Amino acid sequence: MIAKHTTSAAMISKNPKLTLFLAYSLSIALSFFAQIKNENTFVQDEQYKFLQIEEFIDQNFTRFDRPVDTDRYPNTDEYSQFHPPFEYKIGDRKFFTFPLYFSALVAIPYKFMGFWGIFIIPVAFGLLSLLIFYELVLLISKDKKISFLSSLFYLFGSSLLIYSTWLYEATLTNFLFFLSLYLYFKYDHWLSIFLNGFAIGMLAFIRLEVVLFLAIVLFYFFIFTRTKVKITLTFLVFAIFLAIQLYLNYVMTGFALPIRFFTTVLNQFTISFRLFRIVEYFFISQYSFLFYIPVSFLTLSVLFQKKYSTIQYLLLGVFSIWIIFPFFGPNQQGMDLSPRFLFPIVPIFGFLTIQIVYQNFRKKKTLLIILFFLIPVFRMLIMLFILRETQKIYDYTHHFFKQNVNKQVLISSEHVNNFIYNLKNIRVYDPKTQENAETFITMHKGKNFSIICLEGSEINCQQLLQNIDPKESFRPVEKVKSLSFYNSK
Repeated sequence: MIAKHTTSAAMISKNPKLTLFLAYSLSIALSFFAQIKNENTFVQDEQYKFLQIEEFIDQNFTRFDRPVDTDRYPNTDEYSQFHPPFEYKIGDRKFFTFPLYFSALVAIPYKFMGFWGIFIIPVAFGLLSLLIFYELVLLISKDKKISFLSSLFYLFGSSLLIYSTWLYEATLTNFLFFLSLYLYFKYDHWLSIFLNGFAIGMLAFIRLEVVLFLAIVLFYFFIFTRTKVKITLTFLVFAIFLAIQLYLNYVMTGFALPIRFFTTVLNQFTISFRLFRIVEYFFISQYSFLFYIPVSFLTLSVLFQKKYSTIQYLLLGVFSIWIIFPFFGPNQQGMDLSPRFLFPIVPIFGFLTIQIVYQNFRKKKTLLIILFFLIPVFRMLIMLFILRETQKIYDYTHHFFKQNVNKQVLISSEHVNNFIYNLKNIRVYDPKTQENAETFITMHKGKNFSIICLEGSEINCQQLLQNIDPKESFRPVEKVKSLSFYNSK
């Protein structure tokens, strides 16, 4: 038994990247197995990115937008049109606000390999981001154990396994982010400076806001270290790629900045609300430091040390972003259980916490590391459970509509629209009020139609069904989590 344990430990010590590769591969396979994956079960932003990709392919890989007068959904006086969130009208065209270039990248394997091809990019860059993160931490810490533990935290304590199995650009973003930092710390050659500028430029094409974190970290190094020339040249190269992106944005949409910028940064939240969100993200909400990784507060003591080093500059960057983002874009996320802007930050912060624990709390390091891992890993398991339960709702809703394709369907809430994103030629009525719902049913006596009720919606479905003439009664078909389905008898 001891020999086996020693052999395993030796393998990890000699081949940490191989161990991470195997751990990632097995975990990804289990993550896919735990979920319900098909074209009907994309959740949250995934569903609209899927529509964006399909429209890009439908237009022969030439356009991301579509004319206003064409729609996937009916638009009549009686049946409310489904309006996808995150879609904006600019002139005579409609645009989704998601990163266009990521969708273009994913569209290629999806076009030629079918449904499962859509996950090749997220899975591949999830692995590459994990391996480059290991190299980055090893370069800074000079300690294989800290690098390996930090990488395990990135794998199991962040949202990596979730985002690697989602139609989401986060893994590609993290790869470019970690690659840029690695090139900065590792090389001084002009070619590495160009590659670093190129990586940041590509990062700006995918998620421009992540560049802000990188810029803040490099700003601290620019001020306090002797790498001013290298950082200046890097950002000159980056500026070229950014200018190209802004020009392409302007050609395609009429706006140089990404469309989503106007809805997240230039919102109407008050200053007091923004300040409260900062406090909330540190101490109160489910996304807070206090809930997420309570051991992380130990890192605060390092900020007050007189002699600063790479660790302190990175830590300053992390805390700066944790303050800036809630202030300018104080929006919450859903089943991710953490704001997505934190995804590039959490692995870096995990490394910093592990490094500081090893340096300053040697006697209690085992206990602190266990506590450090415990809550994030538990949170990830909760995310997988919630994700699967939500996918059940999506899957059955699509099945229900396909079984009742010619029926009129009354929904109790506009939020039911979230579950019907990939259906065409559907006939859905969203009454908005209890009175309108009762009027609709009265007007359609004797007709064959269905009702979908969402728990907690403004329309009281139980009262609605009780008021229906017994001859026009409905039979329950199915109840899936928060949705109940009824067909007329």
